[in-house]
Amino acid sequence: MSTVSQLLRDGFDDTARRTLSDGVSMTIGRPFRPDGRFKFLVHYTSVENLFSMLTYLTGLGDQSPVSAKNECPPADSGFLRMYDTFHSNDPNEGRFFASSATRHHAFQTNHKDLWDLMCSRSQLPAYVASFRGVSTLDEVDNLVYWRTYGREGAGCAIVLPVSFIPPETSLHQVQYGQSAVYSTLDHLCNVFDELASFRALYNRVLPNTSVKIPEYVVSALSPIIYLHKADDYSFEQEVRIVVTSGEVDPDSLFYDRIQGSEAPNRIRHFACLDALGVRNLLRTDSLIMLGPSVRSRANLKYVIGRRLNGLGLYGSIVSASRIAYQP
Repeated sequence: MSTVSQLLRDGFDDTARRTLSDGVSMTIGRPFRPDGRFKFLVHYTSVENLFSMLTYLTGLGDQSPVSAKNECPPADSGFLRMYDTFHSNDPNEGRFFASSATRHHAFQTNHKDLWDLMCSRSQLPAYVASFRGVSTLDEVDNLVYWRTYGREGAGCAIVLPVSFIPPETSLHQVQYGQSAVYSTLDHLCNVFDELASFRALYNRVLPNTSVKIPEYVVSALSPIIYLHKADDYSFEQEVRIVVTSGEVDPDSLFYDRIQGSEAPNRIRHFACLDALGVRNLLRTDSLIMLGPSVRSRANLKYVIGRRLNGLGLYGSIVSASRIAYQP
């Protein structure tokens, strides 16, 4: 193939990829836009993880994550970590969409090539940052969430305005139940039916180019696989940032270095995203709330405040739950 022909093919190929990706994202992605009523994002975690983020930020300590190259990341690199979906509390993470899709007749009948690609993608992990969407700060202090995600009340909550997440980092609202999957697949079938003429055109202009179109569609669709969960989890009101395996820079992947005999079973991979850097999250109008069963809360508030000030993070407020709870 001549250089000109190769450039022409690459140009058509790139146009097809971008057009399809944008079209699928706009058509399918509308239901996944976060509820406009949500003004704040809440991330429940352990106090140890909070200090790990702040220690990691300063480059101190021997429990820092280690990259695949066995090199410590730069000192100014504390992040809210995006852990891989293989370690989610939902064992069907990434599989619920695929299992529900088997009951969608039109999709199974007319778009088997897309279905096969989707099944192969659902076997790969994605990297997820999970938040609870709330309208007011009063909703943060909730015993159900403290017990489920806040280490039985002994953890903390990192709270930030939705506006802290830059537009180029897509926030998605999780959809629950099989009916939501069917709705997504109905939209997808309509999009893919309309692509038939598009594929025929590309095949006439550049033979064999159209065979890549299902791959482009699935690539655009991949995050949606991780935005559907069973009705059992609908209480979560979860808002997510999802990065698929193919989108992750290998140099931004790390694993937890955990000491002890249980280490082989406790190693978790995670990705670091610039938008989730501590210096971006813990700004003015952010909040750190300690859980209801945290001991010596007054002292811990003081220690966290001193640590934040020492890092030049003066805007984040440190508070404590008002719930009376003893696990």
